[in-house]
Amino acid sequence: RHMDGFHKFIRWRLVIHGCIDGYSRTITFLKFSSNNRADTVLNLFLNSLHQFRCPIRIRNDHGMENTAVARWMLERFGVDKKPFITGRSVHNQRIERLWVDVKVYVAILFIDLFRSMEAIDYLDPDNELHLFCLYYIFIPRINRPLNEFASTWNNHPLRTEGNLTPIQVWTRGFFETETLMEDTSLIYEDYGVDNYGAEPELQTDNYVEIPEIDNILTEEEQYISENFNPLIND
Repeated sequence: RHMDGFHKFIRWRLVIHGCIDGYSRTITFLKFSSNNRADTVLNLFLNSLHQFRCPIRIRNDHGMENTAVARWMLERFGVDKKPFITGRSVHNQRIERLWVDVKVYVAILFIDLFRSMEAIDYLDPDNELHLFCLYYIFIPRINRPLNEFASTWNNHPLRTEGNLTPIQVWTRGFFETETLMEDTSLIYEDYGVDNYGAEPELQTDNYVEIPEIDNILTEEEQYISENFNPLIND
């Protein structure tokens, strides 16, 4: 599998974490978040295992947000199995290529909206209260189309796979990759490279630290924010 973060929202201290199965191109998680912590990525990864089971190998860039997943994989499989491989973005093409579509079909709408809000002084990215309101209103509103995008993606026909969907290819893969962990001929430096795929929009900002906003709410305000659904009137 291929893991990475989409950092086009970094101005507002936001990030999309994603993971895609390299064999089937199935998206295993895609989530909008207000932090880039390693424990956040680990929780997303572990939650995805309930539906998509545990991969035998993960490829990612040199991002510090993936260290907890790396530790978990190494403890589970052992160092000799090389279950976690890091490298340049060119070796992580599956997820880098996915970000192109995520940007076009989901992210760009909200990026342009946030920029427009700044232009008319409705949003100040240096104002903690503004950011809290932005997160409260828009994180669930962006996660919803991300979920819809992932579902549509996972069920669209792949021409190169005889019009099977990524989910169908992923299911088929169980019967074709049983001995992959014992494949001693695998060249680890080339793992994840798609020589025939489209050229991805490579991201070079792999070391990204997102400062979290301060808690500016009273106890009563915090209670209300945690017990009121901002999507209730949508």
